Amino acid sequence: MEAVAYLDHSLEVAIGVHVGLFGGTIALLGSAAQAAKWLPPVEAHTMRGCFALTELGHGSNARGIETTAVWDGAADGFVLHTPRETAQKYWVGGAAETARWATVFAQLTVGGDTVGVHPFVVRIRADDGSPVPGVTTADCGVKGGLNGVDNGRIWFDHVLVPRGHMLSGENAVSAAGVYTSRHSTPDARFASQLAALTGGRVGISRLVNNQAKLGLTIAVRYALSRRAFSPTPGAPEARLLDYASHRRRLMLPLATTVVYSLAAGALKDEWNSHAELRDAAGRRLGVTKRLHVLSAGAKALCSWHARDALQECREACGGQGYKSDNRIAAVRATHDISCTFEGDNLVLMHTVAKALLGDYAAVVGARRRGGGKLPPFGELLAFLNTPRMGAAPLPSPRVSPRDVDAPTFVTAVLRDHAAASMTALATAYAAAIKAGTAFDAWNSVATAAADTAAAVMAVHAHAVGAAAVAAAATADARARRSGVAEPLALAVHLHSLGVVAASPGYLRSGALRLDEAAAVEAAIERGCTALAELSRGVVDAFGIPERLLAPIAGDWVAHNSRARL
Repeated sequence: MEAVAYLDHSLEVAIGVHVGLFGGTIALLGSAAQAAKWLPPVEAHTMRGCFALTELGHGSNARGIETTAVWDGAADGFVLHTPRETAQKYWVGGAAETARWATVFAQLTVGGDTVGVHPFVVRIRADDGSPVPGVTTADCGVKGGLNGVDNGRIWFDHVLVPRGHMLSGENAVSAAGVYTSRHSTPDARFASQLAALTGGRVGISRLVNNQAKLGLTIAVRYALSRRAFSPTPGAPEARLLDYASHRRRLMLPLATTVVYSLAAGALKDEWNSHAELRDAAGRRLGVTKRLHVLSAGAKALCSWHARDALQECREACGGQGYKSDNRIAAVRATHDISCTFEGDNLVLMHTVAKALLGDYAAVVGARRRGGGKLPPFGELLAFLNTPRMGAAPLPSPRVSPRDVDAPTFVTAVLRDHAAASMTALATAYAAAIKAGTAFDAWNSVATAAADTAAAVMAVHAHAVGAAAVAAAATADARARRSGVAEPLALAVHLHSLGVVAASPGYLRSGALRLDEAAAVEAAIERGCTALAELSRGVVDAFGIPERLLAPIAGDWVAHNSRARL
């Protein structure tokens, strides 16, 4: 999918919907017998499917979907129905023409009790493409991009779904109409039903970052060959990348792309390793909280970054960046949807913040109660266990500015700010919930919550990058050569400096002193200059085949010559 995405995002999404979402839901939520029955034809593409979760009236709030599935004991199945227009399945990739089957999520009712959202494997077309009774489909219409994907709408009119078509790896209904579940709470049950989305978000993190690589490869190569304005009369015109402002507009996103590539790669490896794990009964383990939170944060930050990086690349290439054959404008348009599909980015950052807030409150509460060994912070908040971190106030103002070029500088600033943000968020939420409802309390801190999630994710990304630098330095030393450690260290440091400089929050929290802010700006300029010297090697290291680039990444004069008319 990653390789295909370099060529055509629509084709990659079509594969992703069929294999990753439709097939992935069967693999993750189906029983062993269901997987054995359906996965071979899914993999052979003879059972073409789609993923029907989102509805016209419910996108981010998947728990509130309105499609119903009511157990009918006499028919040994479930009656699937669209009760109102807002319940129509919407934005379903493949539903307009391609798919013959769908994993349909609906509110399950058994014996008069509604037990929440559950998935069903449902026939929506015959193999020849003709409609089946009770199912109506329609196209969503022309979009701003990604028009190679036939996004569609689906209505169900009292469609009988056989009992064996409810995916029963996690929950099941017996022939006697008895509902059973592996999960003890509705929250855990609902979280398990959306497992396929976690894998999708892991994939999106990689895929969108690859598109940033594509745009930056084209823009950097063009900036190294395109010239404009002479420094002195009669002198050769300067290359675009000789200009400090042009360097900054490309080198900062290049550094971030390197770091996010490392972080998304580590997340992908963790997801793949987890996917191989089974419980004592041989069933796949559910998605861990860590993977759920990391995938949400990574998907949001990587897709936001790709959106902004591609826009910057488009502008950095001037009019040539707007031409379709130079790819950047088209890639930017077709990947814009990544910021909202499989979760609106802001909502995903709130998901991260809620999880962090819960973990933080649990540890702080246990420490206040005392009575034995105090628990450490875990997972993404483990950095709070280091000295000068956690619920304690930040240290008093430093006497003199620190060395902004030292690797320890950005590590300390990122951690200090994340620690201060977590403490402030927890304090504000605790006060707000005493004064009103949980909804109002969260709503009052929502902006700070998203910022806090971004701050903690920045600590995580920097840690992944720093670990990669250390590993590369060890490898270089053993091989007695100058390898990737130096440019990698430069990219990691420059990225983190850019994160600090981009938000005034680091000054407000006291993690960055005002007299250090000017030094950070100067360090960014030096870092951009240094990375520009290595930039051709960095983008070449992305390994994108020449035929997938653009005319302006090569001999753009020959491409536009009169001889080619």
